[in-house]
Amino acid sequence: MEEGQRSPAFKIGELAKRFGVNVRTLRYYEEIGLLPAARLESGYRTYSEADAQRLRFVLKAKRAGFSLEEIYTILRLARHIRTLDAEIAELTALRAELLAVQAQWQAQQHDAAEERLCWLFDA
Repeated sequence: MEEGQRSPAFKIGELAKRFGVNVRTLRYYEEIGLLPAARLESGYRTYSEADAQRLRFVLKAKRAGFSLEEIYTILRLARHIRTLDAEIAELTALRAELLAVQAQWQAQQHDAAEERLCWLFDA
């Protein structure tokens, strides 16, 4: 699933129960940017499986001794790395395309030069 697309799977209470945390904790994590939530038309928060994985990471990092600020920084850096990876992939594809165009152009130039030389010898 692409970033930005979400498949709602859990309401806030379901996610809290699944991970053994308080609903207020999840609301706080949303407030500080650690755990984004989609909203239904009714206003209920919904979380995808990707959100559940993110929460799992946050809780594991907390148990490992990281502060919420450090966890936020790690997640932000991870998102930045994914963005850079996507840009690198785009540029790599563009480079391959340009190299193919260059090779085609050089082949055409070579063929044209041969034609001019053949004309000189045929004259």
